[in-house]
Formats: sequence, C-alpha cells, structure tokens
Amino acid sequence: MSRASSRVAIGAALVLLVAGTAYGSTNRIFVAGFLVEDDGSFDANAEAARLLRAALRRQGVLDVIEAEPVRLQHAALLADDAYWRVLGEEYGAQRIATGTLKLKRAPPRVSSRSGWGGMYVVDPGYFLEVELVLISGTTGQLLAIEPLARKVRYGSGRYASPAMLYRALLDEAMPELARAVIRR
Repeated sequence: MSRASSRVAIGAALVLLVAGTAYGSTNRIFVAGFLVEDDGSFDANAEAARLLRAALRRQGVLDVIEAEPVRLQHAALLADDAYWRVLGEEYGAQRIATGTLKLKRAPPRVSSRSGWGGMYVVDPGYFLEVELVLISGTTGQLLAIEPLARKVRYGSGRYASPAMLYRALLDEAMPELARAVIRR
C-alpha cells in the first residue's frame, strides 16, 4: 500500500470512528493531543495531533478545530470528566480525540549488506503502541477506546530517524484501525 493511500485510510478510519460515536447533530472535534511515551527525539504529541487533524480535514465531514495540542502529563487525566468537559466548552467541541502513544526504541537489528567482502550493519528500530480515546466535549465522558496492536519498524541510513520511522509506523497501523472501526 502506498504512503498516500495509507494516509487516506488514516483519515477514513478516524472519520468513521469519530462520526460513529457522535452525540448531537454538530461535528466539531478538538484533537487534544496524546499522552506520549517516547525517547524525546521529536515532539510526537504535536506530530500525531497534526496528522490526525489533517486526515480528518481531508475527509470534509467534520469541523476540525485548529488549536495546539494540550500536554497530557498522566494517564489519570484521560478519565477526568470535568477536565474534558471544560476543554470541550473552551474550544466549542462536541467531541475530543485524544489517547496514548508509546514510541520507544526497539532492540537493534543486525543485517548483512552485500558487497565486496560482506558487511554487517546495525539497524535502529522503534515500536509504536496507539490507543485512540474519544470523549464527549459536552459531558466529558468517554465515548470509545480503540487500541491498536503494537507495531515495529526498522530503518537504515536516511530512513532511520525517529520522525521517519514514526510516520511509517502510523501509516502501517491505520489499516488495523480501519478494520476495528468496521467491526464496531
């Protein structure tokens, strides 16, 4: 599957998931950001929120609120109805998309490269675990939780940066999210 078609699948899956849990007739959504566990090499929270907003906007079904993502400091905040109700009122959002992202280094992989005399190279890798959480912006209550299976990606050379591997992992994870949405 090409990167472009994967991104279309991201948007379609998320729009179906969000729209399928709608309460009310309006479609304003605030992508609040994610509780992130990563190695700190780039801002995974901002990147994930940006990608999700863009995917939802491309579908044209939802009114996506343009705002900086919040920094979620602890998992208990995901269950705080009052916090989400206040955020929903502040941004005028009927629904809020948030969740958890775990982006961590995977054990290195040793691979051989062909060439004169042969050569072994250590390829860096990352794994990604995503749990999308949808919350009512009017009540602050949980609407849905969609976990994805853990994904692992290794890179080499210029394709080994955390940002490149993170984007590749998101692209790889979206077909699974689409299947989960269809099962709902």
